[in-house]
Amino acid sequence: MEDMAIPGIGFTYENWQPAYMKETLHTLDAPLVRPVEEVIIPGNNRVRMLTFLQPLPVGGSHSPGVVIILVKGDTILHMMGSVSVHYLGDFFILDEQGQLLVASNGSLVRSSDDLASLVDRMERENSGDLTSVIHQIKGTTYIVSYAVSDKNGWQYVSRCRWCCEISCYPTR
Repeated sequence: MEDMAIPGIGFTYENWQPAYMKETLHTLDAPLVRPVEEVIIPGNNRVRMLTFLQPLPVGGSHSPGVVIILVKGDTILHMMGSVSVHYLGDFFILDEQGQLLVASNGSLVRSSDDLASLVDRMERENSGDLTSVIHQIKGTTYIVSYAVSDKNGWQYVSRCRWCCEISCYPTR
């Protein structure tokens, strides 16, 4: 555990201090997902990672072990982007409490609370069903799609600029 606190040797989180990490690992009694954040990996390289933690045995408190799975944020963004080579919008994944896990456009999320209020509204009005609406954000019209996983409660949101002209969309 001590090596985890040494930048360049262990996996050091910018927003997860070693003492808090140790406390979390020793008291974890349910799966936990940490949002994409800067992690210093062996070799002193910085990588944005999503972290999954699963205590073992499942459901025990003061678990003797925790499985930690790190997924590069870029890997998730690439997977989402590969759904359509022509998709020019942004997407966001939020956990069951509405905490942002992954964003293709993090600066948009940090600069405006409009997206959070839109997600709240879509959740209330649609009970988690897949839905799409046309929505204005800072004077620009977007198609916003929203769905909730029935497996983990995560919320998937995509936002694409609305173009009324066919010429707005790329062709092959």
